[in-house]
Amino acid sequence: MKILILTAKCGMGHFNCAKAIKEKIDTKFKTCDVEVVDIYEEKFKDKADIFYKLYNFLVNFGNPIYNIAYKNAVKKTEKEYIFNLVYDLMVDRFSEIMEEKKPDLVISTYSLTSEIMSIYKKKSGSKTPLITWITDINAHNAWVNNQTDFYIAPDMTTKSQLMEMGVEEEKIQIGGIPIINKVPNRTKKVKDKKKILLMGGGLGLLPKSHGFYKALNDIDGVEITVITGKNKTLYKKINNKYENIKVLGYVNNVGDHLLESDLLVTKPGGVTSFEAINSQVPMVVFKPSLDQEVDNAKFIKKKNIGLVLESRYSNPYKTASVIKNLIEDENALNIYSKNLKEIKDQIKDNILEEMLEEKIC
Repeated sequence: MKILILTAKCGMGHFNCAKAIKEKIDTKFKTCDVEVVDIYEEKFKDKADIFYKLYNFLVNFGNPIYNIAYKNAVKKTEKEYIFNLVYDLMVDRFSEIMEEKKPDLVISTYSLTSEIMSIYKKKSGSKTPLITWITDINAHNAWVNNQTDFYIAPDMTTKSQLMEMGVEEEKIQIGGIPIINKVPNRTKKVKDKKKILLMGGGLGLLPKSHGFYKALNDIDGVEITVITGKNKTLYKKINNKYENIKVLGYVNNVGDHLLESDLLVTKPGGVTSFEAINSQVPMVVFKPSLDQEVDNAKFIKKKNIGLVLESRYSNPYKTASVIKNLIEDENALNIYSKNLKEIKDQIKDNILEEMLEEKIC
């Protein structure tokens, strides 16, 4: 059986989810041929790096422009027009991919690739099943199309949103957001020092102020690990500068670091939030600047699994003080951990395997 997983490296989260799905299938179904396809790399080839650099620049420095584009893409009235334009841009290469790979099943972890596959099915008459695995906590209109056969939603909240947009309940399963190297259930360990993990997604979107890191470094009885991802500038700036702060670049074992941590300080990304849920690590998240992360922050508040800071990076000492107060509040940490476990227990971790068993066996 040939399975094609369509995705893109927009923020790395969608792409890492695709890799996690491949890992799940490869482990359980040895006879399946699973391939992850980055739609932009396929289209732009050696120019894909330029495309992603422009995207990363927009996320880092052009939030208002990004948010306008995002709002238009998720509007029901604008969506069809925008995605048909994108499909026209991609159609030649996408049709070639489908002809070359001849998949028996397509799984999409990115809203745009779900739309492109949906339009392709409609125009070509293809009967290839499409599973859309939603890798954002908020299920906006861009995720929904009439050619997806099944949806896998992160949480009951997302499932309810899909149903409000007209998706039949029997087409939706709750499977969380797929995570690479998923860790087992967390067990309490007695440690000499508490541990705080800071990370800003694949792009390493974290505070740049030395004042922030100095204030964290001064918290007594705490060890801090900062994962800077692909942010080489930040890595060089803070590496080996503080006694109690260990700095790492891009890593593939976030789960291992989370298992050792008592608190995660991060941006409110969808994948990051579910990494915390999987590891049952309470969160402190920076005030979001991207519209899609505003809903993630609301989810964190509503589910009471962490704190959302009032500002982004403007007051480093106040931010460090909030982190210090929480890491010292054992009761609050226990409440957040309990709520995280409740969400984790609702997720049907083997839902994809069950779907494939029905199709393969």
